[in-house]
Parts: sequence; structure tokens; C-alpha cells
Amino acid sequence: MENNNEIIENSEEVMETATEEIVKAASSNSSFSTATKLGLAMIAGGLICKFVVEPGVAKLKRMAEERAAKKSASNPNNVVDADYEEVPNDDAPEK
Repeated sequence: MENNNEIIENSEEVMETATEEIVKAASSNSSFSTATKLGLAMIAGGLICKFVVEPGVAKLKRMAEERAAKKSASNPNNVVDADYEEVPNDDAPEK
């Protein structure tokens, strides 16, 4: 367990050092700064889309489907009641 904690601490230090280096490099060169900001914005946008937008849209679709199902269930005039009988298909190849 101590090795895992050491690895986590080392990885945090590496990430902090890398972030500091990127910020230093970005502040000294305006084109690199722009590219860095654009890249970070794209990554953030992708994560927001994946974890916020897609689940929200799925939830809204599910709510709309449930509302439509309740509406159709509450209106008995639209219910179709029919008997059916399965007919074997003789043209189908046997397995």
C-alpha cells in the first residue's frame, strides 16, 4: 500500500511540474499559449459533452417517452384489441 501512495505522490509531483512548465512556456510564446488554451478548451468541451450533455439528453428523451406512454395509456380510445394467430412459413429453410 505504501508503494501505491508513493506512486500517487510521485505522479502528482510530475503533473504539477509538467503543468508549471507548460504555463511557463505558454506565457513566453503567444502562439504556443493560444494552441495550449485551444487544446485545453477542446478537452474540456469533450468531457462536458460526454459527462453532462449526453446523460442530460438521454434523461430528457426517457422522460418524453414516459410522458407519451402515460398519455397513450390514459386514452383507451386509441387501444387496438385484436386476436392474432401465428402461421408457419413453409417457404422458410429449415435449420
